[in-house]
Amino acid sequence: MDRTRVYPLAVLGALLLAVLLVVVSSRDAATLTGRLGGDLPEFVGAGRIVADGDGVDLYEPERQLAAQADLWADGETGGILFPYPAVLAAPYAAMADLDLRLVYLVHTGFMVGCALASVRLLRGRLPWLERRYAPAALAVGLTFLPMFIGVFNGQTTAAVLLLVVAVWVALLDDRDLLAGVAAGLLLVKPQYGAVVVGLLLLDRRWRALGGAAAASLAVWLGSALVAGPGWVARWLEMVSSLSDIDQGSNLRNEVSPLGMAEVALGQGSGAAAVIGMGASAAVAVLLVLSLRGLPLASPLVPALVLPSLLLIAPHALYYDAGLLLVALAALLPTVPAAWRLAAVAAWWAAGFAHLGASTLGFEPVTALVVGTFAWAHWARWTGASADLVGARGPSLTA
Repeated sequence: MDRTRVYPLAVLGALLLAVLLVVVSSRDAATLTGRLGGDLPEFVGAGRIVADGDGVDLYEPERQLAAQADLWADGETGGILFPYPAVLAAPYAAMADLDLRLVYLVHTGFMVGCALASVRLLRGRLPWLERRYAPAALAVGLTFLPMFIGVFNGQTTAAVLLLVVAVWVALLDDRDLLAGVAAGLLLVKPQYGAVVVGLLLLDRRWRALGGAAAASLAVWLGSALVAGPGWVARWLEMVSSLSDIDQGSNLRNEVSPLGMAEVALGQGSGAAAVIGMGASAAVAVLLVLSLRGLPLASPLVPALVLPSLLLIAPHALYYDAGLLLVALAALLPTVPAAWRLAAVAAWWAAGFAHLGASTLGFEPVTALVVGTFAWAHWARWTGASADLVGARGPSLTA
């Protein structure tokens, strides 16, 4: 019996069964474990607004909350504002008449597919990720708490991870235009997409930048068809108000330097802004310096970039730490072979530190983000793994 395949497949089967049981046992938006879909109402509500032909009102907070009114379990109140470009509401508009349980299955199935596609793209690109270990990688990834929440609780973490992986793999394959398209699509999460596009600019990847521009234009045109040509101004106005609303309820779940500084010094504090933005700027500088001269084929490239995305962003929540999975996979060869399984287990278990956020008043998963960032830079500058640092191929920001 090949335990490296049988056990992970059993875990994945158990996850599938658990999801089906939750969906089948749900009543309207209520399940035995809480609200069905977690943050899914923001997407479903946005889809309903567009399906009603009211796309120009998509970024009106009151309209969004009204569209979500029946998507909450008994006794729950509130709502989740939809902060994405309007084109992302279109698929949910097509499902506006479907039962919430079916929409949840489609959304969750797509995110699982993104996670599977990321593993498939990385096979052969990371030192140990051979075909036989793919089920184990997927099982560890989907049960790592930040990614688990991101996939099964109505978030987009797995799609973001796929786009970042696609950028790196496409560059490795000399498909710069495709890499740029993936980077341009990543701009739907601008706090991450802007960093990736910025790295392409610093590396003077002109074809990639052309692809990013084309993808960005497609997103703008699609959003204009959905919400009218003035959608950007209305979107920015809502997002600016969202930062105040969302930070109030989610501040303790922040893993970004700005969020952590506001936890310590108070929301809206000038000192927190200076400290947080200063720390993010320092991370950006360290990232560029560490990438300079590093072979593009080195797995240290995603290991350096992914934790940096979370630490450069002005807003990143604990479930975004699911992006660290590829960094862990890339850094694993720096651990002695006898300790690798224990290292994976400890790192995976550290994801559950999030459960203490409400008690502590801050997000302990931040330590995992910072630790992964430090680990990657240690591997880069100490020669901890010559295979990782010395991989053949063109350099970044040479």
